[in-house]
Amino acid sequence: MKKRQIIGGVLWAAALAWLTGCGGRQVVLVTGFWPPTNRMLIPYSKNPALNPAGWQGADWRGTGYDVVAYFPAFPHGTDSDPAGIGDFTVDYQDVLRDFNRIVRTLRPEAILCYGQGAGPWEIEQNFPVHSRWRDDYRAPLQPDCFCAFGNRYAAGDVLYATLPAEAIQSAVMAQTPQLPVWVDTQGDAGDFICGYMGFVAADYQARHP
Repeated sequence: MKKRQIIGGVLWAAALAWLTGCGGRQVVLVTGFWPPTNRMLIPYSKNPALNPAGWQGADWRGTGYDVVAYFPAFPHGTDSDPAGIGDFTVDYQDVLRDFNRIVRTLRPEAILCYGQGAGPWEIEQNFPVHSRWRDDYRAPLQPDCFCAFGNRYAAGDVLYATLPAEAIQSAVMAQTPQLPVWVDTQGDAGDFICGYMGFVAADYQARHP
C-alpha cells in the first residue's frame, strides 16, 4: 500500500497560522464544492462574477501568503443543477482538468480542500483509491485513477495528510470553543467528489514535496 500525504477539509485560518514564517508570498490554494463551502470561500476568489466585492486574499492577515479559492456555483440550486458550473464542478474529469490547469499557474505551497462530511468540522487524514466510486452527473461517470495518474496507483492505495491535523484542531477549538472539531484518522474522505479531490491534491503533493 502506497502512503502519500495531503490535508483535506481543515479550517484554513489555523493552517495558515501554522504556515506563517515559512517565507515569501506563496500561494495557498483553497477548493470547495457545495454550499455552504463555496459561499465561505467567495472573498478569496479572483473571479469578479463570483466575487464582485473583490479579492481579499492578498497577504492574508499579514501572514505573507496569498489565499486563492476556486469552487463551483449553483445558480439554479443543487437539486436542479447538481454538477454546478465553473471551476471544480461535481465531475471527476472536470476536477482533474481544473486542478492541473490551476496548479500549473499558481504553484501552491499548500492545498486545502473542503467538502461535505459527518461534521460538525471533520479534518480528514486518509484518501484511498476506491475500486468503485459513486457516479457523478456527467458521462463518463467514474474517474480514471490509473491511466490519468501514470498508473502509479491501484485500488486500495491510500494517500495521507501532511499538515499537523491535531495542532490545527487544537488551534481551531481554542479560537471557537463552541465548534466541535475532530480528526478522522480511522475513516476516509469518502467515495465521491470530496474524497477524489483530496486524492488528486495528495498526488500533487507527493510529486512536489
